[in-house]
Amino acid sequence: MITHYLFPHTYKKFGLLLIVLCTPLLILNWLEVFEFSFLIDTSPMNNSISGIVKNNGDYNLEVFLSTVLIGLTLISFSKFRIEDELTNYLRSKALFYAFTIELLCVLFSIWSFHGINFALVMCYFTLVPIILYTLLLHFFYYYNQFKNK
Repeated sequence: MITHYLFPHTYKKFGLLLIVLCTPLLILNWLEVFEFSFLIDTSPMNNSISGIVKNNGDYNLEVFLSTVLIGLTLISFSKFRIEDELTNYLRSKALFYAFTIELLCVLFSIWSFHGINFALVMCYFTLVPIILYTLLLHFFYYYNQFKNK
């Protein structure tokens, strides 16, 4: 089966390396234990959004989160060693379940959160499909391999 739109299989290793390196930094940054000082903007510019977002020129979280998302994208959209019709079926099955769970979470949050909390929850829900797709795809793939042995 020819798949022109997927990354080569070796990109999966690079994506895993990005996740392994940046996920601990992301967690430590959320706990406010670690940050890179060169990612903090110390300019005296004050705007009305900084009070709402509470960013204050700190771009550590954005850099770590973007790097983890790039790693997840490389893992999710890289070829497996053997690409056949079954792999294509597992990809579509994982995509279906990931977006169904995403839809249920969004419907729950519409009725649960209001105001700026709703906006923040929606921002974090943009991460859910790629994370769920990656986890479900690899679970289905390796479960199918284990079941067929």
